[in-house]
Amino acid sequence: MNGAIQLALVGMSSGSLLALTALGIVIAYRGSGIINFSHGIVGTVAAFAYWELNAGQGLPPAIAVLGALLAAALCGYLTYRFAIQRMARTSALSRTIVSLIVLVVVQSALTLRYGADERIVQAIFPTDPVSLFGIHLGQDRIITFLIATLLVAGLTVCYGRTRFGLATSAQAENSIASAALGISPVRIATANWVIGSVFAGVAGVLLAPIVGVQIVTLTHLIVPALAAALIGGLRSFPLTYLGALLIGVSQAEVTRYISTPGWADAVPFLLIVIVMVWRGAGERIRTSIVERRPKVGTGQVRPLLLLGLVGGAIVLLTTVFDLSYVTAATITCTYGIILLSSVVITGYTGQLSLSQFSFAGVGAVITGLLLTGAELPFLLAIALSLIATFAVGAVLGVPLLRTRGVNFAVATLGSAVAIQGVLLQNPAYSGAYVPLPNPLELFGWRIDSLTHPGRWAIVCLVAFVLAALVVANVRRGRIGRRMIAVRTNERAAESVGLNPWRVKLYAFALSASIAALGGILVVFRQPTMVFERGFAAFDSILGLSYVVLGSVGFIAGPLLGVLGHPGGFISTLLDSDSATMPLWIALVGGVLSIWYLQLRPDGAAEGLGRHIHLPNRRRAQAVAAPVAGQADTATGPSAEAPGPLATAAGAAERVPGRVLEGHGLTVAFGGVVAVADASLRVGPGEVVGLIGPNGAGKTTLIDAITGATAPKSGTVTLGDKAIGSMPMHRRVREGIGRSFQSLELFDDMTVADNLKASVDARSGSAYLTDLVWPRPTAFTAGALAAVELFELGPDLDRLPTELPYGRRRLVGIARAVAAEPSVLCLDEPAAGLSSTESAELGVLLRRLADERGMGVLVVEHDMELVMRVCDRLIVMERGRIIADGTPADVRRDPQVIAAYLGDEDEETVPDKNEPHVDEPHTSEPDQDGPDLNGPVRRREEVEQ
Repeated sequence: MNGAIQLALVGMSSGSLLALTALGIVIAYRGSGIINFSHGIVGTVAAFAYWELNAGQGLPPAIAVLGALLAAALCGYLTYRFAIQRMARTSALSRTIVSLIVLVVVQSALTLRYGADERIVQAIFPTDPVSLFGIHLGQDRIITFLIATLLVAGLTVCYGRTRFGLATSAQAENSIASAALGISPVRIATANWVIGSVFAGVAGVLLAPIVGVQIVTLTHLIVPALAAALIGGLRSFPLTYLGALLIGVSQAEVTRYISTPGWADAVPFLLIVIVMVWRGAGERIRTSIVERRPKVGTGQVRPLLLLGLVGGAIVLLTTVFDLSYVTAATITCTYGIILLSSVVITGYTGQLSLSQFSFAGVGAVITGLLLTGAELPFLLAIALSLIATFAVGAVLGVPLLRTRGVNFAVATLGSAVAIQGVLLQNPAYSGAYVPLPNPLELFGWRIDSLTHPGRWAIVCLVAFVLAALVVANVRRGRIGRRMIAVRTNERAAESVGLNPWRVKLYAFALSASIAALGGILVVFRQPTMVFERGFAAFDSILGLSYVVLGSVGFIAGPLLGVLGHPGGFISTLLDSDSATMPLWIALVGGVLSIWYLQLRPDGAAEGLGRHIHLPNRRRAQAVAAPVAGQADTATGPSAEAPGPLATAAGAAERVPGRVLEGHGLTVAFGGVVAVADASLRVGPGEVVGLIGPNGAGKTTLIDAITGATAPKSGTVTLGDKAIGSMPMHRRVREGIGRSFQSLELFDDMTVADNLKASVDARSGSAYLTDLVWPRPTAFTAGALAAVELFELGPDLDRLPTELPYGRRRLVGIARAVAAEPSVLCLDEPAAGLSSTESAELGVLLRRLADERGMGVLVVEHDMELVMRVCDRLIVMERGRIIADGTPADVRRDPQVIAAYLGDEDEETVPDKNEPHVDEPHTSEPDQDGPDLNGPVRRREEVEQ
């Protein structure tokens, strides 16, 4: 028992040192919104600076400590000001990658300067043991624990009560609003990075006398520190501190009770999983802030060009290249396959994964076991291991994908460390160098790299091409659209019926399987199977920096990025056998990479693509064919002619009529009640307006009905089915469509693909068939009707960002209409439209209700529009419904007048039964509905 208590106390001491590093990560993140993955190497710099000043220069420990902390502060300042800040307008992925490259650069520089040997430094505090409750513990451990505790208390007070701390919190909450208050984002972020680096320096200096000064040991401290920061939500100092203590104690106890190596390293990952499962996926924010993401390619394949390149490469490998270049080609292809996996999970799906090289090792281990244990043929062993690694990725993805953004990156890095320690470094698999069971053969063709390196290189080349074709097929098919939609905006993806979690889980598992193929080829290039080298957790960091430099959204990106891999073409061209050459390549290449990413944050392949890409418009032309006649009549008909709008609406079929009802809906955010006991009803063919002042709870009510927000109480039914417990994507499939106030289009996809994402078949077969043959998706009748109704034919092959704001808003509505919902919920559809466009929109909404049978619930501030178009109006104030009736009744309601419309003269608010002043009125007003006799002016005339 005493032994367990003593280990717990030792674990608390090491956990307190871990907490200092974790607290520095939290400080930097709160100030800039970026996780500093180079944080661990900053502590290493401080430790070496302390050793240099104390042991090398003979300075007293106090002076050496001060110099070490200054070195750490300088590292933080230079990293932020000259690497991170200059990429402020780039994606968060690119900025995160820059911090990873900084880690590689500084680590290479330190290795060149000091080597890999461990150095012993003088203890800073007394090490004499003292007795606590009968347990002996060194004084230095107690002192470090007290220092960490005091610093946590100081940080809590500083960031909770001082002006600097409050300014940092304001910056983290809303950088634009804080800048408007005179808070400099650059100064706040720089100051926090410097302070966070000082904390890393304190941890490095205090840890150096205990574990020695060694680059690998101190650098790898970043992994458990990130886990502790994640436990604290990257925000709470006390929770981060407690998380670090928990990790330290758990690791100490695991070493006592579990003799199998690697499990202590797996503790941070296991704690991350436990915390993520306990917290859940997190609350969904209402408005998705548009964040710039790296560009993605189209996935187009040019067969003749591809055959020519592959044929030329085979000729070079067999007749021109010597052994060194054949080896370089092999390394380029094998590691290029591993990096291709990052294109799927990071490029297409937007999830920053740092475990791809670990999955490569998993695939290699499974293949080795199948070859040596089951004695299966090589090709069959590969196929089965790819399936098995897919399953491993899916199992790990279940808890990991409960996180989002940078949390997912930290969780995958933790999983990589766990896989490395428990599996790849386990003596049962890597302790002995296991020879290959038999010479490798494919269809009777000897391909082992020792006797036939050229043949093995050809096999690796073909494998890379096949993997690249799979990745390209995924991009062009339905699954690619789902991935890009989820990457762009998860809430918008749900609004078109997609399940983001399922899409991300498939992408994660598929990327694991692709990485496994590369790992298998890496291991079996040698005559013996060794799994310990080449698949370390930090290799994933280096690999991801390669692929981002090459372009993480393009298939050519991994091939361009991997050229700088040790043993690749660049090192071969330099023709040096020096052991330090890979370090110099990493150092110089890293500095150049940071500079290049500042110029081209989307990578090299994207830049090349802009010069050589030939647009292929056949897809959009095929879709646009049914509406090609619009171009001929764009300026022909007069304003009174019915035109294509009437034709399209008349040709469309009616949707299934179902009543949408919400009863007693209450939505609260913390202690703030946004919607209180609200009930509404929208019938088939009925247009219902939801109006009220800003902050009345209108959008929140729509969110509760569509599933974007979980209500505290209340029920939602569609027809005779209760849908209140369904997530948004299932409600969409039941027949509820919606648009958003903030547009939330898929900006990386064309208008045609935006519409297709809404109407694609949801069958799971595409997850398999798209890998081999992504069949083109035809527009449904509802999508074609939406294209004609909103006159989108000329814009189908354009990106939404290329359209005027009004057209983009119509695309958002058309995307919802294309799915032919029974009830359509629109959030301020006329926002940003001109008066003429708004009038035309009103006619479209009326036709959707009258001729298609859709129920329409519309939130709108354009009173002229809602009074003319709506059958009923529901008025909200401060989360409560204060009126529900016809527009005429609502106009005369005293509560509504006082709360929203104001005490204006009746003539200033047009009655829905009165003709519009800008429209010639040729018949008597319709007493049962809005006057739709006025003509609709075409968009082309409005633009003229």
